[in-house]
Amino acid sequence: MRFCVCLCVLLISACTKNPATNKLDFMVLDEVEEYQLGRDSKNTVSKSKFYKDLKTQEYYRNLAEQVYAVGERSDKNFSFYFLDDDVVNAAATPGYMFLNRGLLPFIQDEAALIGVLAHEAGHINARHSAKKVSFDAAKDWALGGIFALNRKIEEDAFNMSYSRSLENEADLLAVKYLNKLEVPAENMVQNYQAFAKLDELNLKMYNLNENLKSKKQSNHSILDSHPIPESRVSQIEENTKHHYLIEPYKQEEFYNKIDGLEYGYSGKGKQEFEIFEGKDSILIKKNSLAGVYGFKNTAYMKNQGLKVNLPKLYQARVQTSDPLAYNYQKDVLVEIFEQSDDRYFTSLDLIAKILGLKAHAKQRFIQDVRKSKDTGYIKMLTVDYADKLGESEELFSLKKSSNWFYDLFDINSQYFYFYIKQLNSLDNFGKHNSYENNFRVIILSSNSKKSFDEVMLDDILFIKDNLKQISSKEKAKIKPLAIKTIKAKGDETIEQLSQDNIPYINFNQEWFKLINGLYDDYNADIKNGQWLKLIPNPNKDI
Repeated sequence: MRFCVCLCVLLISACTKNPATNKLDFMVLDEVEEYQLGRDSKNTVSKSKFYKDLKTQEYYRNLAEQVYAVGERSDKNFSFYFLDDDVVNAAATPGYMFLNRGLLPFIQDEAALIGVLAHEAGHINARHSAKKVSFDAAKDWALGGIFALNRKIEEDAFNMSYSRSLENEADLLAVKYLNKLEVPAENMVQNYQAFAKLDELNLKMYNLNENLKSKKQSNHSILDSHPIPESRVSQIEENTKHHYLIEPYKQEEFYNKIDGLEYGYSGKGKQEFEIFEGKDSILIKKNSLAGVYGFKNTAYMKNQGLKVNLPKLYQARVQTSDPLAYNYQKDVLVEIFEQSDDRYFTSLDLIAKILGLKAHAKQRFIQDVRKSKDTGYIKMLTVDYADKLGESEELFSLKKSSNWFYDLFDINSQYFYFYIKQLNSLDNFGKHNSYENNFRVIILSSNSKKSFDEVMLDDILFIKDNLKQISSKEKAKIKPLAIKTIKAKGDETIEQLSQDNIPYINFNQEWFKLINGLYDDYNADIKNGQWLKLIPNPNKDI
């Protein structure tokens, strides 16, 4: 009893009035500590992520500052950053707001954009970061002091539910700020319609995998940290003058600002990529995706000066997080890179290095392969497919299992094909460089034995035959994808426009509808004078 009384006294004494909601909130951080939390968070953002174009930064910063000026903490220091990041996100910490360019393809007008900024301002003004830290501190202390529990699932669910309440509160504050600015708050509905459609489309992309034992039914769960978009739409509709047809607000100004903005991977900043993750990884290739741009089933590799035409089911890289190419239906991943080492370094040395073999294991592995012995997991196919391979080209297959049991029953295994070509290296005088060997490597991998047996061999041979070295002039011309905004003439169709102006091979018409706000059947047709976002291939002539 005494413990409970002490707890109640502690909680009451630590309660302060929330500047945005006027409610009493439990806080363990004062304002100085809260804003230090914001500065610490800001310092974790790489400066290479800051969008370099000052006029572009200024446009978004001005809108953010207008929103912040009508909020409850306008007297506090505030900084805004527009980030060169293709992740669909915006974020706020005490005194700081961040907007990723990756969010903008899904925004339809300036009011919807201001709604995003107002939502983030709501997080700052309602002290949500400090509130969350305080809540976590109280929960940890209470659970440890009273119950000494270790129930991870229950704790996480409790945390996530609390986060959803903060998101709902930020939405309501955003409506309040937009009303003060006389900006139509109902246009925020477009954002959550877009996010709901994006979730739906990503789910469809995931379920393309023919090797799934069962299809995933929903992206939503009780452990989602944000309310599902449909519930957010309902809340905004209840608190605005929402009507059936939303009127665009300063749409032309917004579209003029995003015209030419990069879409997906921009090629800026440092890139690192792990092709196989986890403790059983056998290949870590850093920076192999720097300068790789894709459009449908064509990949352009700026650093290597290569153009790769892939089999029709392979999606070439679009987003920063994408592999070089991926077959969603067959669950096959593609990686291409070049490797150099000393002149005695062979293709088998390269594979041994990829496999992470140490000196004695490496020596035994190379001897076994050269003697055509069954190594248990790798086979040299060069002789068997000599009619399909050129000079200095080699082909290997590989099965990797984490233990003998999985290996015996062909479960939880990874399957690979390696194509390796030795390249001639020229020195500055145009003579062959005798000091090192250079290799081009293509790797196809899958967790599916069916894909390994049925398609991967043909696919890797197709890729190696359709890999083209381009000229230095063409290499210099390779550009990232960018948004192109136009006004429709009225005679275009979604089918025509999506075919040439959407970089995805799967659901290209649905992607077109998503980025252009054509969410429902009643507005699914293109109208004369309607603003449209297109994403054409800037490298189609290379």
